[in-house]
Amino acid sequence: MRLFLDSNIMTYIAFFEGYLCEGRRAELDLAIEHWHSTGRQHPDLRLLQEVEALRVLYLIDDQAHFDWLFSEMAINEIRRIRSEPRRSSHYHLLDRLIEHRRDVYLEEGRNISQKQRAELLSQLLPDIPERMKNDALQYCEAELVESDYFLTNDHRFIKRACKSRGNVQASRVSDLPLVGECRSLV
Repeated sequence: MRLFLDSNIMTYIAFFEGYLCEGRRAELDLAIEHWHSTGRQHPDLRLLQEVEALRVLYLIDDQAHFDWLFSEMAINEIRRIRSEPRRSSHYHLLDRLIEHRRDVYLEEGRNISQKQRAELLSQLLPDIPERMKNDALQYCEAELVESDYFLTNDHRFIKRACKSRGNVQASRVSDLPLVGECRSLV
């Protein structure tokens, strides 16, 4: 299965990876403390539900071995984070994800251009508001690399993507069918 990550999902993974891998309450507490130490408010219930869903996805990935992909645009969004502590929290994750993405794209002979994304955008989401254009272009890249899901927490974008003629399903992590099916096992 191929999962395509929006930058907000990458942020959750970067901050909560210790908990996602280990599943211990102490790891979650450390992640929340780190989250708060970078000037963010305490994570709300919705964010923590997404983190729990990511934890389930990590457990499934131990057996299923998903492709976790993303767009260069997501990396650029992360690089534009003004706060150094917030930005630097992503570095350990980005190195691994960039290497994996490069390997997958190289193996499949993919080189996604701005032009390809823009052309597909005009077909799938021609009336997208400017404020959603970045997400839409990333969604188009997810289409171009034949992803199964585009993971984001932007419910307004999810609604628009679901109305498009695209094959990739835009979804919150917690709304993935396989996460719901496996929650009872965790």
